[in-house]
Amino acid sequence: MSELALQANSQDTESFACKAGSYSDARLERNMDQNDKKPSFGQVVLSTLAAAIGVQSNKNRERDFKGGSFKAYIAAGIIFTTLFVLTLVLVVKTVLSNMG
Repeated sequence: MSELALQANSQDTESFACKAGSYSDARLERNMDQNDKKPSFGQVVLSTLAAAIGVQSNKNRERDFKGGSFKAYIAAGIIFTTLFVLTLVLVVKTVLSNMG
């Protein structure tokens, strides 16, 4: 390639990098704004379920710790645990009653 073509190519790359950088900065600011919001009821429920089986993304974990209410997650955890135990009791009773 000629020197002129290489210069033009490097200028295009620098221009693209600047545009990509500003796009990335805009996305980062938008994500920070979203993280400052309080998680919705559905997000609290999904976070509780994800925590119960141990598959929580780092992004969601950070959102929960930054904007979530401690009381909401405790209440969701207690409700989930209660429903889980009651479901297990019901399943065991049903299986045992069908066995004889």
